[in-house]
Amino acid sequence: MKSTSSIDTTQTFTLSIYQDINSIATSSSSYIELYFSPNVVISNSFDPNQDCQLRQSSTQGSYMSNSCSVAYTQAPGFLKITIKPNSAYSISVPNLFPYRSTTFILLKNMMFSLSTSNKNLYPLYMTLYKSDVVGPTTYNYLTYIQALP
Repeated sequence: MKSTSSIDTTQTFTLSIYQDINSIATSSSSYIELYFSPNVVISNSFDPNQDCQLRQSSTQGSYMSNSCSVAYTQAPGFLKITIKPNSAYSISVPNLFPYRSTTFILLKNMMFSLSTSNKNLYPLYMTLYKSDVVGPTTYNYLTYIQALP
């Protein structure tokens, strides 16, 4: 992804998540929260039906439109995106993060703010939830993503 000063709808951000925690770490109601730095902005015209698409490596060859249920919060200190599979997608993929399998998340209509440096490194905090019940088991991970100017 390139850093920019305006939202480019042709750019995409792809996240691949390989679940190697254990075979009971996730369930049919697992979901993920992504915490981006405040330099990452989501468009006011973000459409979860088109701008978030899922693909499960073991069962699907292409991304599926209308597969996400997305909630997001643009706060002064971060951008939080919560991604769950919608009910139609869950029929064909009952566990979004199965053991020893890769889940791909494609996001569009986002902007990684332009900087004067040669490259921008952004922290990405991820929390994987085992289920959507109160007090679920969670798994936290920090990585860095790079956007080129």
